[in-house]
Amino acid sequence: MLIVIIATIVFAILAQNAVTSFQLPKWIITLVLFVIGIGLYILSSNLNFNFINNRAPQFIDPQTGRIDTRARSVVPRWVSHLTSISFAAVLSAFIPWIIGFFRWLF
Repeated sequence: MLIVIIATIVFAILAQNAVTSFQLPKWIITLVLFVIGIGLYILSSNLNFNFINNRAPQFIDPQTGRIDTRARSVVPRWVSHLTSISFAAVLSAFIPWIIGFFRWLF
């Protein structure tokens, strides 16, 4: 959870700097952060599957392709952190829009 909070703050600061430095519209920064988040999530999912497939193939069911929950210890911690960072990128993409909506609402 701490990684998500720290990464969200870092992404928000970088997005604000990009808006002020390059004079980009806010929707472009939102789109870029959303694409970064989705890309990191796809990358971490592929890394999860490849680490389990290479290090512990006995945890993958051959008929369904489902991964047993005992295989989570096979995946390195940095891959799990990559998933958290992807959630933070998507979260930081939509926080300014949510805040703006509540300011408009009230």
